[in-house]
Amino acid sequence: MTSQALIDGFFKIERRFPQVRKALWRTLYGFLAWRFPADEWFFMNYGYCFDNSEFAPKLLDIDDRNRFFINLYAYTLGQTDVIDKDVLEVGSGRGGGSEWIARTQQVRSMTGVDLSENAINLCKKNHKPPHLTYKQGDAEKLPFDNQSFDVALNIESSHHYPLMPVFLQEVERVLRPGGYFCLADYRDLPDVETFKQQLKESPLELLDIENITPNVIKALELTNAMKVDLIEKHVPQFLRKEVKTFAGVKDTEIHNQFVRGDLIYLSALLQKKG
Repeated sequence: MTSQALIDGFFKIERRFPQVRKALWRTLYGFLAWRFPADEWFFMNYGYCFDNSEFAPKLLDIDDRNRFFINLYAYTLGQTDVIDKDVLEVGSGRGGGSEWIARTQQVRSMTGVDLSENAINLCKKNHKPPHLTYKQGDAEKLPFDNQSFDVALNIESSHHYPLMPVFLQEVERVLRPGGYFCLADYRDLPDVETFKQQLKESPLELLDIENITPNVIKALELTNAMKVDLIEKHVPQFLRKEVKTFAGVKDTEIHNQFVRGDLIYLSALLQKKG
């Protein structure tokens, strides 16, 4: 069986059997955190390129390498006020986004939660700014009390969740009245309307939703050389094709699906009724 056949088989199983989806992705991300703890690789999202650079966030020199990945966080947060707020990221991955928010956005507290214990251990080892904590937990059963946060954030993670409505109920539960939920993720074209309907029918009020696929494709192109360099530096040759596909490297299946319009990337803003 070829590497591409293995990749195609993984996605077919993942999409056909939602109840095993969580276990598949937990295993994959746990493996990546264990096998590739490179300190150059703190972001796993596909990035965002602003149409006008004047709207892009002003970054410190140490963050410039990760500009397009940070852009996705900045765009998704939009005008949401996080200063002196308690912020939660569900699906914090390798922790770069939560670390950037904690270090630069003047939050009261920043909490990252992820299903993978290996990923959480990696985050605790690598990210230590004040007011930042990481916790292992399930997005569909968040390990926090009611009304614990002012803002919740979910970047490129919800497509792994077998029970999206349950996740949205959990977000509503842990948000304080008037709190915001900022979401960015992609869906297969046939699932886009279902995804939109799930947001509309959630206990949160849907304030805005936007198709940002062109901005994501541009970011994929602009970060392509950096990703290829990292993969060739840290990933064994026999795994490179698979990792390049997951990373959305140019001319791999994920990248091509975005270009063809088979995958649609959306950004949404929701609010808990006050």
